[in-house]
Amino acid sequence: MTEIKVQGVGKATSQPDVAIIHVVVQNTAKDQATARRENNVACEAALAILKKVVKDEDIHAVPARVYPDYNYNGKKPKIVAYQANNTIVAKLRDLEVAQTLVNDLNGIDPEKVQIGRFYFDLDKKDKLEDTARTIAYQDAKRKAALYAGLAGYSGNASSVLNLKLLEESPQYHRGGMMGVMRTAALETVDSCEAEETLEIGDIEVSIKVTACFEADGGI
Repeated sequence: MTEIKVQGVGKATSQPDVAIIHVVVQNTAKDQATARRENNVACEAALAILKKVVKDEDIHAVPARVYPDYNYNGKKPKIVAYQANNTIVAKLRDLEVAQTLVNDLNGIDPEKVQIGRFYFDLDKKDKLEDTARTIAYQDAKRKAALYAGLAGYSGNASSVLNLKLLEESPQYHRGGMMGVMRTAALETVDSCEAEETLEIGDIEVSIKVTACFEADGGI
């Protein structure tokens, strides 16, 4: 028995159907209670905007964490302020309102509320991954049949029998993005007057499989 070990690659693309938004809320205050209260107010403002277009079950929010801010200049560390941090994660299903949502969130208070992460995604990935798996397997089988023929075996692609298969984790590439530059920044000195722009691109998944085939037919 002669084994031929090859790697197949499969890629599949699809349009995204959701957007994932990470809203970061952080602030500093002289005392712990004030830091937490101001963070809660900023979070409520962000949640009010999100809930206009995002369902409650698609929003994940937790209480803010408050940490002391130390000054280490002296011999003994001294608390000079308190910092409150929180992150709200939301899944937006209506992509037509994504641009408006980003603009509204950016308009709350840029010193306290920022969009830490934004990307387009697929809500269900199984179908796209299975398409990539099929292409990867076919690619591996084609290569095995080719190498079998080059080595002098009489068997064709249909007679190359699969023995072992190892799949690597799916790798995703998202073409869509939130513009890091603000549109009006190219025309004005004050970039704060500009708005962030969104670009929706295809979602691509790539899957690699390593397969071991048996060359059939003999030399």
